[in-house]
Amino acid sequence: MINEFVAHFGGIDVLINNAGGLVARKPLPEIDDAFFDAVMDLNMRSAVMMTKFALPHLKAAAQASGQTSSVIGVGSIAGHTGGGPGAALYGVGKAALHNIQKNWVDYHSQDGIRFNVISPGVVDTAFHADKSAEAKAKIAAGIPLGRLGRADEMAPSFLFFASHACSGYITGQILDVNGGQYKH
Repeated sequence: MINEFVAHFGGIDVLINNAGGLVARKPLPEIDDAFFDAVMDLNMRSAVMMTKFALPHLKAAAQASGQTSSVIGVGSIAGHTGGGPGAALYGVGKAALHNIQKNWVDYHSQDGIRFNVISPGVVDTAFHADKSAEAKAKIAAGIPLGRLGRADEMAPSFLFFASHACSGYITGQILDVNGGQYKH
């Protein structure tokens, strides 16, 4: 995928690792090796491998432009809180994304690459389509802004981290975008 992208567009200066999902909701007694692997592959391995194969292109783009390249991970409030019912492994995968970029900052910043994470709270997308209006209202009641987030409210955060002009000296950070649902 990376090679095809570079062949078509000529390089990579921003990578957004946005693959992720629950796979299913399973409590601890129901977790088996296959389920564990599926959740970790989707939420963690995908980001590690995409970043690994994009790394030389991100470095080359930074050297050519004299500006930093950007890797943006998509974490989750679950990475801070542990996840909801049956979503512990999802929370673990997102916590791993929150954490691994700290290592990458230490070993790849000298290559002109920044690593940050956007950590959304509950956003009214297909991810939460299985929830009833009543369940969404209950969740919204626990959010200080009183409602679920919207996808269009997440987009500016990605633009901020993608832009060298806006965030060229910011790396190793987690930006929580959650209406006050999680505060640390």
